[in-house]
Amino acid sequence: MFKFEGRTAVISGGAEGIGFAIAKALGEQKMNIVLADIDEQCLLKSVEELESLGIPVLALCWMWLMKCNGIQLPNKQKINLARYIWS
Repeated sequence: MFKFEGRTAVISGGAEGIGFAIAKALGEQKMNIVLADIDEQCLLKSVEELESLGIPVLALCWMWLMKCNGIQLPNKQKINLARYIWS
């Protein structure tokens, strides 16, 4: 049996559907969850639900990275920004 407690799962498309179900199941196994999605409203709702269950979760909306305060960034800079946010 694998031990998941304390590990971190990054789930793209995690705000709803299968991604959210996986996030919830892994969170129930005491994993830290990073939910990434493009739908900001759905993402925030999903984070609220996971937090209400006591699951540690970090939201990462791809649209936040792409907008970056109205400045369009090349893909390489978006990736670097995501790494910065994560660290």
